[in-house]
Amino acid sequence: MRKFTAAIVCLLVVFAAFGFGCNDTPEEHIHTPTVETEVQGINVVEVTSCSECHEIISETTVARYLAKGILLDAVDTSKVTIESAEGLINFSAVMNSTYEEPEGYVALNKKVFANKTLYLGADIDLSGTMWTPINLDNASIDLTLDGQGHTITGLTLNGSTDIGFVGLLQKNLTVKNLNFDSAKLTTTGRWCGFLVGHQESGTLTVENVNFTNCKLWGTVIPYAIRLGCIVGYCNLEGCSIDVKNCSVDSSEFYGYHNTCALIGTLAGAQAHEDRWSITGCSVTNNKFYIGTSTPMYVNPFTVDTTYMERDAMEQYIEERGNTQENNTFEYGVTQNPFTPDL
Repeated sequence: MRKFTAAIVCLLVVFAAFGFGCNDTPEEHIHTPTVETEVQGINVVEVTSCSECHEIISETTVARYLAKGILLDAVDTSKVTIESAEGLINFSAVMNSTYEEPEGYVALNKKVFANKTLYLGADIDLSGTMWTPINLDNASIDLTLDGQGHTITGLTLNGSTDIGFVGLLQKNLTVKNLNFDSAKLTTTGRWCGFLVGHQESGTLTVENVNFTNCKLWGTVIPYAIRLGCIVGYCNLEGCSIDVKNCSVDSSEFYGYHNTCALIGTLAGAQAHEDRWSITGCSVTNNKFYIGTSTPMYVNPFTVDTTYMERDAMEQYIEERGNTQENNTFEYGVTQNPFTPDL
């Protein structure tokens, strides 16, 4: 009887222990996600992990470096961001077919930027770098650059003909929301500008692009002509241009003639009024040193190759909502602003 009782007690203990084990399940851990972005090779990855247990929940590639300083959005593949001076220089090299990819990066050509908008992701300082003009010729691509309000400081250009951030333009180009500060261009020739040197064809759209404390120095001997901040020379026989809400302030200009703050020469402006528009722009506090003694060849805004009298040309532009104030002009200048290598 005692043995039977002991056996019953043992069974009860076992059943009790089994019952408690079935009901005592551990609580399920609920992740507390946190997201961090990290660079893995040429990829930018969003890593989602639990802030408590540190388990990685997911990894998503959100962007990829095409070159150092040039980032392609992996979600919106029409968006390319230029992050640094190195990125902008690499962009120029790709567009001019001189780019050599470093180890770990893929080879690039200008078509990689086709149907894309380039954004500046930061202010960029190009001081100490001689800029190689980008040529958007007929074999190139249309291009859109949105500065997002950022500033390029210290753009430096030198040469004779078709000199600019974009030297020769034969395609469509849109530039907006960009500032140039302390840019300097020296030339002994013609068709030079900070943004575009020579627009031969295509459509140029420029909006909210501003120039401050810049020096556009063309020689008076030999004659440097057709110089401007936005475009040096635009021939409306084969192209169109739309400039709005731009400004040139506290800058200095040298040239023999056709040296203007906005567009050095707008060839055919009166004959092709339907192909150009300049609205809402301001030109203030600038100094012009001109080799010719004929004022009709110079204007705060632009001149036409028909050389309309300066007062009439100013009125012509101002009627389109543009303003100019406190600009000074000195004519018959014989001293070059720099010593050219002839």
